[in-house]
Amino acid sequence: MRKLCLAVLMAALAVWGFFAVACAEAEETAEEADWTVMFYMCGSDLESKYGLGTYSMLEIESSSVPSWWYGVDESGRSYSVEYDNPKINITVETGGSSRWQEEDKTGRSLTQPVSEKYLQRYAAGEDLEENLFWPTLILQEELPLDSMCKQETLSDFIQWSVAKYPAKRYALVLWDHGGGSRTGLLTDELFDNDIMYLSELKDALEAQDVYFEIVAIDACLMSSLETAQALQSRAHYMVASEEVASGQASAFEGWLSELYINPDCDGAHLGRVFCDIMQKKIAEMDDNQAEALYTYSVVDLSGIDAVSEYFDRMFEAIGALYESMPDAFCGCAEAIWKSEAYGMGESDMYDLNSFLFNQSENTYIPQDVRNGLANALSDAVIYTVKGIARSRSGGLSFCCAPVMDKEDLEIYANNCHSAPYLAFLDALNPDWEAPDWVYEKTRRLTPVSDISEYAYNMELSERDGEPVLIVDNDLAVYECNYNLYLLNEDTGERIGLADGDYTANEVLDEAIEYSMAINGSWPAIDSQLCSLQGLGIVGGVPLYNVPVQIGDTVYYLRMGLESKSDPETYDMYSYYEVYGLWEGYDADTDMPNRNIVSLMQMQGREYELLYPIHLEEQDARKRYHNSTMLNMFRQLEVEVSPLPTGTYYLEYTVTDIFGREQSTSLIKLNWDGSAFSVEE
Repeated sequence: MRKLCLAVLMAALAVWGFFAVACAEAEETAEEADWTVMFYMCGSDLESKYGLGTYSMLEIESSSVPSWWYGVDESGRSYSVEYDNPKINITVETGGSSRWQEEDKTGRSLTQPVSEKYLQRYAAGEDLEENLFWPTLILQEELPLDSMCKQETLSDFIQWSVAKYPAKRYALVLWDHGGGSRTGLLTDELFDNDIMYLSELKDALEAQDVYFEIVAIDACLMSSLETAQALQSRAHYMVASEEVASGQASAFEGWLSELYINPDCDGAHLGRVFCDIMQKKIAEMDDNQAEALYTYSVVDLSGIDAVSEYFDRMFEAIGALYESMPDAFCGCAEAIWKSEAYGMGESDMYDLNSFLFNQSENTYIPQDVRNGLANALSDAVIYTVKGIARSRSGGLSFCCAPVMDKEDLEIYANNCHSAPYLAFLDALNPDWEAPDWVYEKTRRLTPVSDISEYAYNMELSERDGEPVLIVDNDLAVYECNYNLYLLNEDTGERIGLADGDYTANEVLDEAIEYSMAINGSWPAIDSQLCSLQGLGIVGGVPLYNVPVQIGDTVYYLRMGLESKSDPETYDMYSYYEVYGLWEGYDADTDMPNRNIVSLMQMQGREYELLYPIHLEEQDARKRYHNSTMLNMFRQLEVEVSPLPTGTYYLEYTVTDIFGREQSTSLIKLNWDGSAFSVEE
């Protein structure tokens, strides 16, 4: 009897097991959607300080399509049909921020608030309201906190999304900060500002067998060759920005609505819509600098192998010039420095296409290599949108930082796939050794210290009572800048007026002489002198940052020295135009801030101009001297005011053809209102 009961029990369990397995398999093989779009939202300070993560998630919940289609048949009669909601899955993972806002700046709040205490995963449900389809983000699960910059965290989210929400096509959106190829992307506030390197992104995607139709990187400075190489084995298309990206320009609502309407589209089409919607939103933001400087591009990653091949051949040629023809190499290097640079030059990201066609100074590169790289870039970058000040942007940048510290080189060597380029960096950085695999693929180059043509000497002198700097080898020098400080007689502090501004120069025989380009006047706002931080020339316009303080926050007024002709005399004249406010680079993460603010947003607020204090025993950028309190207007007029009489200090900085800097000692000057004189 016991055996019979046991047999019946075993049979029942077997049947139950069969149904349990069948149910599990049914759950695992859920109906495939047209798309599953995964949003990886690492909130960082973009959320804790500005609520930009909440704002972007609200964009997801705001996307919609009509419940009815309207059309015209062949006879010209209009008709309507009920809309069949597409099967579009949306998943979101949140984390990385010390505080998630309850609502965005417009007062809107999410359906379910986000908690900073967990990693949270959401999925979009359906809710029909007023004949519209609205995706509502519903919390699915909570996980213990972990760094969102760990490759395992991203990989696990992808695996969960695919298992729960299978689809014919997958898209991945990475949202947060970006710092370019030398730094990486994503910053986790909760884990000591941890950063995800491109090598870690690559490993995260390759940890499972998922192929993405498109990866969109909503972050600064990430449309690069190095990023494309990290993605190419697991994605078909990439959409990203070469330049700093405004956090307010995230336009999830628009391109998700397009996906609901057109679920049969491919990644190329979706990428174009992403760019167009972003461009439209920036145009509506009333932010001059965002509108002038944006860049977004769609890259067909199947074309990256060809770009990589010709990039290697280009640096093989550059390495040969560097060793055997220093004159030609210096001309080639100047073409790079004059190329379109991003992140105001502080990110070391330069446009590849701009370099190839920069005033034809790159004709030192073999023509077949130049043409091959240009054609490969044209095939890979299938769509771009850009602001007027970024007209030379070609869609893909690369990290050009010949001289880095050892830690940065170790990171970059993991992100860079070019053996000839890493061998070139090895020759320029005596404290660093390229990985072994580099010299399995290419040859070792002569160290720069062993090539005398790249050495130079500096000497301070005087001409007409003013200090000049003489450099004995103009071949080795790219540019000379100066810093100018005004002595505060009350405190003894030196306050900065010019940091990195361009100087005048005059060639003298075999040497080159640099002198101050100061005529006794200086740009000012409301009679308060500006502290200028030179950023280089973009689109023919010299750009500057001017530090200001609003409340407890330090911003930078971004302004350019524009030129215009007088309509009556046709004479050219120059004037300063203020574009907007920017918070600059974060000192801890080296990431550019995405919170770009228009002057209109700060209209009516009080602010102070800031002047970096220079003392020999401390970093000049640690402390500031403040101007009197001023009022912010929608438009700020920059006038030219006389320099006050008093004591000044000048410091020349020479930048050589490799980007290495060497500064003079401080030169004490007296300004009497009409001329400078050197004090002993």
